[in-house]
Formats: sequence, C-alpha cells, structure tokens
Amino acid sequence: MLLHSRIFTGIALAALVTSLGAAQAPAHLRDAHAGVATAAPAPDSAHIAAALAAANEQLVHGRVREAMRAFHSVAAEQRAAGDYPLEALRRLASLQFGVEKELDAAHTLDELASAAQEFGDPATRLQALFDAAIIYQKLRVNDRMPERVRQISQLLKSPAIDAQLRAEISSRLVRG
Repeated sequence: MLLHSRIFTGIALAALVTSLGAAQAPAHLRDAHAGVATAAPAPDSAHIAAALAAANEQLVHGRVREAMRAFHSVAAEQRAAGDYPLEALRRLASLQFGVEKELDAAHTLDELASAAQEFGDPATRLQALFDAAIIYQKLRVNDRMPERVRQISQLLKSPAIDAQLRAEISSRLVRG
C-alpha cells in the first residue's frame, strides 16, 4: 500500500510540474538560446514534448522506472544538443522524490541548478539549490550544505530574483 501511495504521489507531482512548468517558464527563457548554434542538432520541440508526454504516460500506467529513464533520456538528449533540459530535470527530480529516491532527487536538482546557471535562469537555479539543500539536510549529507547555502545567499541578493520568491526562500532559510 505504501508503494502505491508513493507512486500516486510521484504521479501527482509529475502532473503538477507538467501543469505549472509551461506557465512558469517566461518566454524570454524559453527562447533565450534559439539563435545560438550548437554542436549537435537541436531536438525538435514536438519530439521533446512527445517524449515528455510518453514519460508521463509511463507514470499513469505505474511504470515508474521506465518514466524515470524516459525523463533522464530526454534531459540527456537536450543537453547533448545544447538545449536547456528544464522540464525533463524538474519532472525527474519530482518523481525521484515522490518514490523516495531522495538522494537521486537532490543530485538531479543540483544538475538542474547547474543547467539554470548555464542558461541564465537565476530563479530556477535558486529554487533548485534550495530544494536540494533541504533534501541534503534531511538526509544528513552535511558536506553538501555550506556551498549551497553560500550560493543561495548570493542569489537572494540578485535583482533578477522575483521579490515573492526571495521572500519565500528567505523566510525558510535558517541562518547560523
């Protein structure tokens, strides 16, 4: 029963991320790298959307491992093409967390934070670093905390961070 509850949680998280992801990604971030030449041909956005939908379908049918592999594959394909794997990494981290693969989720959030830095998305970087820090703290992986807290503190000073996000994270950040 616990496994079914966690699978349901993973599906719910993936559905939430799916519904929020498109609304939260500003147009300038989606189009930021459109004119940049890449080493590999850019994956077709319709192909990526179909691959993400197929991964969600795997979740609907309870095939969690296959869904995680699919999200990971989409992210790898996007990285290889020099594209921003925002949605694939966000969905993968949510799913990993939902099925109690919390350390994997934290690593995926670190990867998302790195990609966000590369693509000039400080809000996503801040949120990913903060979420990863919370997971590392919960898991008592204390050696990962100081660098994340330092980066979070720097990002909170950035004028590029929305005031609402800054206030939300600042209110939850425990300062020593």
